[in-house]
Formats: sequence, C-alpha cells, structure tokens
Amino acid sequence: MILKVFIALLVVIFAITSVFITKPISASGKFALKLALVNAVGWLLVLPLPNDGHPPLSLIGHGIFWIINLVLLPAATIALWLCYKEREEKKSYVALAAGYLGLNLIVLFLIPLIWLVRSVA
Repeated sequence: MILKVFIALLVVIFAITSVFITKPISASGKFALKLALVNAVGWLLVLPLPNDGHPPLSLIGHGIFWIINLVLLPAATIALWLCYKEREEKKSYVALAAGYLGLNLIVLFLIPLIWLVRSVA
C-alpha cells in the first residue's frame, strides 16, 4: 500500500513539474512529454486495481501496462535523446524527463528481470 502511494506521488509530482514548471520547447521534447504523460496516466489507472481474484485483476492490468510500456518507453527515450542531441531543449526538462523514464525502466523491466533470475537460481 505504501509503495503504491509512493509511486502515485512520484507520478503526480513529475506530471505537475513537467507541465507547469519545466515545459518542453522543442517538438521532440513535447512528444516525449506526451508519451511520458500517457505512462503517468497508465500508472494512476493500474495502481488502484485489487489484488484479489483468480487471476488477480492487478496482474492483468500490470501485464497490459507492461506490454504498452515495452513500446512507449523506448519511443519516449528516443524522442528525448533527439531533442538533447540537437540541443533544442532546456537541460532542466531533459534531466527531469530522463530521471522519470529511467525510474520507469528500472521499475518495469530491471526489477522484474532480477526477480525472475533470482527465482530461477
């Protein structure tokens, strides 16, 4: 429960900060922001799902969310890289978005991979 509240708090803080404080100015930055906001809305939709039932509704929701982010996060990362490479975007926005995308990659892909490897060994 505490982990879900913490994740939701981080998502809301990122959304508010990136939309109102460090707005992107380039087209690639705006596209990366749109993809990151889709991810943020997805987190807010998936987190309150219940863990009861067979199979649990949260397992189905997180599985669908994971599949969507399998395409969404690399696309947002590439868009962010393009605006950074061309030096079109503010450094504050690039740092904020890169941190958010990095945390998503860790939570959605790296931690499950480590869990899977440790459970097999």
